[in-house]
Amino acid sequence: MKSYVIGVDLGGTKIATAVMDREGKIKGKNIELTQILGGPEVVIGQMIRMTRLTLSKAKVGLSQIKGIGIGAAGPLNIMTGIIIAPPNLPGWHNVQLIRPFQKEFKTPVFLDNDANAAALGEWKFGAGRGCKNMVYLTISTGIGGGIIIGGKLYRGTNYNAGEIGHMTIDPEGPLCGCGNRGCLEAHSSGTAIARWAREALSKDRRRRTGIVNSQQSIVNSPQRTKKTMDYGLWTKKKRQKIKGSGSLILELAKGDLKKVSAELVFQAAKKGDRKALEVVRKSAEFLGIGVANVINVFNPQRVVLGGGVTKAGSLLFKPVREVAYKRAMPALAKVVEIVPAKLGDDVGIIGAATLVLTEDRR
Repeated sequence: MKSYVIGVDLGGTKIATAVMDREGKIKGKNIELTQILGGPEVVIGQMIRMTRLTLSKAKVGLSQIKGIGIGAAGPLNIMTGIIIAPPNLPGWHNVQLIRPFQKEFKTPVFLDNDANAAALGEWKFGAGRGCKNMVYLTISTGIGGGIIIGGKLYRGTNYNAGEIGHMTIDPEGPLCGCGNRGCLEAHSSGTAIARWAREALSKDRRRRTGIVNSQQSIVNSPQRTKKTMDYGLWTKKKRQKIKGSGSLILELAKGDLKKVSAELVFQAAKKGDRKALEVVRKSAEFLGIGVANVINVFNPQRVVLGGGVTKAGSLLFKPVREVAYKRAMPALAKVVEIVPAKLGDDVGIIGAATLVLTEDRR
């Protein structure tokens, strides 16, 4: 009888569950929005219900399941199965997640940081296959990481290693959600890209408004002369041009700075928008510095970049590679590849399921 494993990816926005075989092929999966307002008890019940539904969809019996892996945001304790206080799950404090699943399914259950789980999935079934030493970065709303050393996931003293997004890039840089300034996450995450763009657009808007007001004051002066009137005729078209100018980002956001997102920035950049290209380049260069630091510390064979921001493709990867290879120590730079992740949107559930297939828990 063929055996399978289950992966559960718990996020603040959505929950995904999957039944997977030992070769990394998904037999069935399910995705729902997280019932986050219901609190831990409701969400855990939702996860269990979804797991049963996915088993049914996959036409796999519980007797064929060898274990369940759960990926969730840290900090957490993988040995006790407790989620300590994840920022994306407000109200969750020291929540026991493993025991409800053990009680319901009577099978081994494993918990780990979602970025660690994703790293395992990419290492075993994706872009890191064949590597003994690999570092995975997920660049999305935030930045997380997972580290494979000698074919095993490195978890650290209390199982929370890999917080690559919180290495300091600039001590005087932007405030990060963790409370520190200048973290990589505050420079290169999707959230940061949107912030850089809003700041640039706001500055540009103030500058253009200042020019228009200055020109208008000259034209409306009571001491107008033939020269200033002529100037007024010339500036009428100029003012119209200034008011209508600006970035495609703002057009895509329908003029609302609050709606500016990393996705819109990349859309504009792909169409050649100068402001968008400047923002992307700036963010990518900081990410390149972070990747260079990773290379210098871990000397990996491969650095795998995943997450929603990497869908930008060469717009992101080209400057990241340029900066990383330039800043990393030459002896280390020449043996490392910087590559995109391969598992796409399924990386979370494949990674969670892969937790069951590994035996390096301690």
